[in-house]
Amino acid sequence: MATESERSDAIGGWLSDDDRAEFREYACKIGISGAALATVIWTRELYQRRLGDLKVRFETTTGGKGGRITARPSRAGFREDFAAHAESFGLSPDAAASLVLRDELETRWLGTQLGLYGEST
Repeated sequence: MATESERSDAIGGWLSDDDRAEFREYACKIGISGAALATVIWTRELYQRRLGDLKVRFETTTGGKGGRITARPSRAGFREDFAAHAESFGLSPDAAASLVLRDELETRWLGTQLGLYGEST
């Protein structure tokens, strides 16, 4: 049986062990799973197309160190759309997903939108 990260519709990004634990705690504080949070912020990326800025702000890593946040978005074609988006910025899907995860850890965009950190925008 294939693991979640091996399924063709799975998408994921690598974080350091500490960042992965922090991401999961953050998701728990919001009240959703890490996979659900990842799906929300990766969907946001497809609409807002911020990878160019994120690529400048964060060092691109290839993964394999630390832990992987993996999700299986239910929207048909999501993985392919995200892969094409990543490729348009010269990134692999994993590298692009990692950049978006790291940005969310820094900005806490969703938590702020929900009012967990003061005013939402």
